[in-house]
Amino acid sequence: MLGKNLSADWFKHNLIPRNRWQPYPRYADRRAWKSLPAGINRKAILTAARAVQHQPWPSLPATLYLQFARTGNRANYEAAWFERRQQLNHLVLAHGLRIASCLSPERPRPRGESPVDRTREHPGFVYTKPTARRA
Repeated sequence: MLGKNLSADWFKHNLIPRNRWQPYPRYADRRAWKSLPAGINRKAILTAARAVQHQPWPSLPATLYLQFARTGNRANYEAAWFERRQQLNHLVLAHGLRIASCLSPERPRPRGESPVDRTREHPGFVYTKPTARRA
């Protein structure tokens, strides 16, 4: 349907190449973050980020994925995956808009996650100061 209404030249001139497309500006690109429309409800973004900041990440075990392979049911896996993606989106937006300093410093680990230093694992999403390593 699109091919009938739009030419290949139109797509070449109006679509961003895949290697240049970014769903969000890079964090360091402060000018891009500041140029976001004034109508963005920063309070709503902060409220959403605060609501998810202490929730554990939904786990995505292989058993959920295997349900699709075995029974064709992908709804259980997708529900956990979409919830996880939504939590990350809220936190990324709050951080990018620099309203994340209002979030508290700890986020619990998901069940079964190893106790790695999360400040290295997810820089910018865990608001803690790195501690000095003991030799």
